[in-house]
Amino acid sequence: MKIKILYAEDDEFTRKFEIRRLKECGFNVSSVEDGQEAWDEYQKGRYDLLLLDGDMPKMQGEEVMRLVREAGDDIAIVIYSGLPDYSLLNEGVDECIDKGTRNSQEVEWRIKTAFRRSQG
Repeated sequence: MKIKILYAEDDEFTRKFEIRRLKECGFNVSSVEDGQEAWDEYQKGRYDLLLLDGDMPKMQGEEVMRLVREAGDDIAIVIYSGLPDYSLLNEGVDECIDKGTRNSQEVEWRIKTAFRRSQG
């Protein structure tokens, strides 16, 4: 089963690079450009995991996470940020990954681990 990821990233270069990398890791990836789009798309579709930039226009990754958790959903949520706030691990985020992580295998493993944790 391919993990279906909704990836929210406002920087176009980073978004394109990461989509390619995530697909090479075997993930099924859809993307949006800001937090509000992430929230709207999450409500429309069925995703296994949300991969959210921490700092986005219209709505931050943390705000999207809080809305999802307030809705009672235990979908895996990973914050992918240049300045990850690891305290969010105590507030509903399953994993935080620093955008500086260039090892694709590490990113893949951490996403898969977050997904498995969300499955029970």
